[in-house]
Amino acid sequence: MLAFKIVRVSFPQTTGRDQIINSYADFPSAVRTAQTALNGFDINFTNGDHHLGELKIDCTGNVSCSGSRANFAVNVLLRDWSGTIDDPYAGWVDVLVIADIG
Repeated sequence: MLAFKIVRVSFPQTTGRDQIINSYADFPSAVRTAQTALNGFDINFTNGDHHLGELKIDCTGNVSCSGSRANFAVNVLLRDWSGTIDDPYAGWVDVLVIADIG
């Protein structure tokens, strides 16, 4: 049986690097396999207006299953055209977790 959960993954303000946040979705029974899909996001510079140079959101990596839990990671990066990741950014990503449960 397929089951669906939307998980909001929050990203605290950071600068100088990609952010990778590990998260999970709990289901009512054992998860055999699971996949993730981007459902929505709100990522922004926290120190003013900038021209967008790069926005990266990745939730398509490996999903591991342990009992009734599906574990996944989300990778986010936001930078302007300066060539460095020197401006602070923060936000959230909604991830749809699709699981085959038994």
